[in-house]
Amino acid sequence: MAKQRIKWSLLVIVVATLSQCGHFCLCAQDASSPAVSAGFSDKELQQFASLQPIDSHTHIYQYSPVYIALLEKLHMHTLDIMVVSDNADPERKDLSKESQDVFELVRKSDRRVFACTTFDAYRFKEPDFVASALANINHAFDE
Repeated sequence: MAKQRIKWSLLVIVVATLSQCGHFCLCAQDASSPAVSAGFSDKELQQFASLQPIDSHTHIYQYSPVYIALLEKLHMHTLDIMVVSDNADPERKDLSKESQDVFELVRKSDRRVFACTTFDAYRFKEPDFVASALANINHAFDE
């Protein structure tokens, strides 16, 4: 039993790592791919999927049907965490772009992906900070 728990934990790490680095697109296309099965038997994958696992911390900002297929295959759900960083990719410094991307993924995920929103704390000194932060959060709830 402990060996199975270790294998399931390893599978969660493999899926999370693949989804975080974008390599899930390469390995999820073929169900027999070593990166998807990672040495797990079909029975072990079915046992893992029966748990309906949740990855509670992802940063996936792009919809991919292959990614959704991987989540469906594993009966997995994710919580996509939005962040704004002044060291981020210039495209990710704009919370509105990130929000659009994340909520597109959420809408197309068939309730496999959920979002955790944020506000842009780097705008704290701007006169409209409070109104803007509240508007962004309200928009996220509407989504």
